Amino acid sequence: MKLGIAVEFIDPGHPEQNGAHEQMHRVYKAEILTPAAPGLRRLKRLTRHWCWEYNYQRPHEGLGMAVPADTYRKSRRRMPRRLSPWKYHGLVQPAG
Repeated sequence: MKLGIAVEFIDPGHPEQNGAHEQMHRVYKAEILTPAAPGLRRLKRLTRHWCWEYNYQRPHEGLGMAVPADTYRKSRRRMPRRLSPWKYHGLVQPAG
């Protein structure tokens, strides 16, 4: 929010409002989490490989059969070195 990024919410019980994101989770669950990998280290390795394949090798219909990596462009916007702390009105701010 401090960077000017708006948070958008979908209506409760309406995953179709965010179909691409929901589909990615459905595919991930089917391919990696069912059945669960034996151990966290193995799960992390499988997930890293799956993310690479999903973004760099697997064509997506919603992108005209391109891979997400082909459409990604790094933002030219600079991140601030430091963000100011949140200030909550009516609350005592911690010292320091």
